[in-house]
Amino acid sequence: MKRCAPLGLILFAWLVIASWYATATPYRTAGILAFQRGADGQPARIPDVGAPDERQHANYISHLISTKSFPVLKPGSPDLGETYQSHQPPLYYLTAAILGEPGKTTRYLNVLVGIATLIGLYCLGRTISDREEVGLATASFGLLPGFVMLHGAITNDPLLMCLCTWTCALTVWAMRHGWTLKLAFLVGLLAGLALLTKSSGLALLPALGVAWLVSGRHGEKALATGFATLVLPLLVAGPWLVRNTSLYGDPLGLRIFKEAFVGSAQASMFTGTVGPIAYWSDWVLWWTSRSFVGAFGYMDIFLPNAAYLAALAVIGVLVLGQLVGRSKESRLPGATIFLTTLFLVVVALFVQFNLTYFQGQARYLFPAIAAIAVALGVGAVNLAQKRPALGWSLPFVALMCLNLYVLTTVLPEAFSIRATG
Repeated sequence: MKRCAPLGLILFAWLVIASWYATATPYRTAGILAFQRGADGQPARIPDVGAPDERQHANYISHLISTKSFPVLKPGSPDLGETYQSHQPPLYYLTAAILGEPGKTTRYLNVLVGIATLIGLYCLGRTISDREEVGLATASFGLLPGFVMLHGAITNDPLLMCLCTWTCALTVWAMRHGWTLKLAFLVGLLAGLALLTKSSGLALLPALGVAWLVSGRHGEKALATGFATLVLPLLVAGPWLVRNTSLYGDPLGLRIFKEAFVGSAQASMFTGTVGPIAYWSDWVLWWTSRSFVGAFGYMDIFLPNAAYLAALAVIGVLVLGQLVGRSKESRLPGATIFLTTLFLVVVALFVQFNLTYFQGQARYLFPAIAAIAVALGVGAVNLAQKRPALGWSLPFVALMCLNLYVLTTVLPEAFSIRATG
């Protein structure tokens, strides 16, 4: 019971904070953006200042309910501004449609999904280490404001993060205790469901391939476990991939997405104006770093720069903390290789995306939240040394204070200015 209490505290804190974000963020409320300008030079007006793309995700759900069919993305369509998420895989939207016509309460589905993700982070940290504190610290870093905020909106990102996290947790378990056919099947099923949630779930496949190769503990059914781990995900997502190929000409619908996404800020606009170095450092890196800690609303509400610099400095120290007092985690070098591979693949996809479009948002990196959180968790506990409980309790308290500051001070003032609808 005593071992459950700290995890219960973290999960309860998540429930309160994520629900608070879901309540505090305006829903389908028109307003202005402070850091973007319209053609007249005045602050840009948009139909929804609450959460990026939330209206379009909700429209997808409404389409499912009203037509009993999947939407089709049509570049050049007059209603493209309302339908540009129509290419997305269907799992999240089918789940949300069970709750009925989307509204502000639909956001709480992702609040619950986040609880499952935090449990997965705890299990991952606990598996990769013999220390309870590493599991608790890994779960605590799920309270990063930039991560929690995403769970207070209608979007398919949280379900993807949850499925990726549990895929990682079960894979590391298999690498530590040995692969079984049942476990490999479960890993492959979760990876397939991730592909049915968002196309970036594809990042799991090369990482799983590396995990299976380096673990070396497949038992007598090596071929069967390899098939379940690496081929089953494609079979699970197969009907959707075939549908996309027939409809759009490629399994992931990338061609049609590029045609429809032409209105987004192009990387060439920035590199031609400020140069490639400034684009990648001052725009992509700085915007992504801030949103990793927390950028709110329609990526238009920020903390003071000093807060970001302090938070990023602490994160850097925690990453270096993995080099301090390394002990039991080093017995699972294969797990480190697996998680590092996933992180690098996700980063590569992010860089590739920003080579074409400016999308400096950390949510594109959060499919690798398992790799990120366990690295920070191990570093925090290592730095705590003889008082390992501080390795999870200090990050937990610090992140709770930061979330409360955002929710009580930053968001109320910012949304009162921006929301005009």
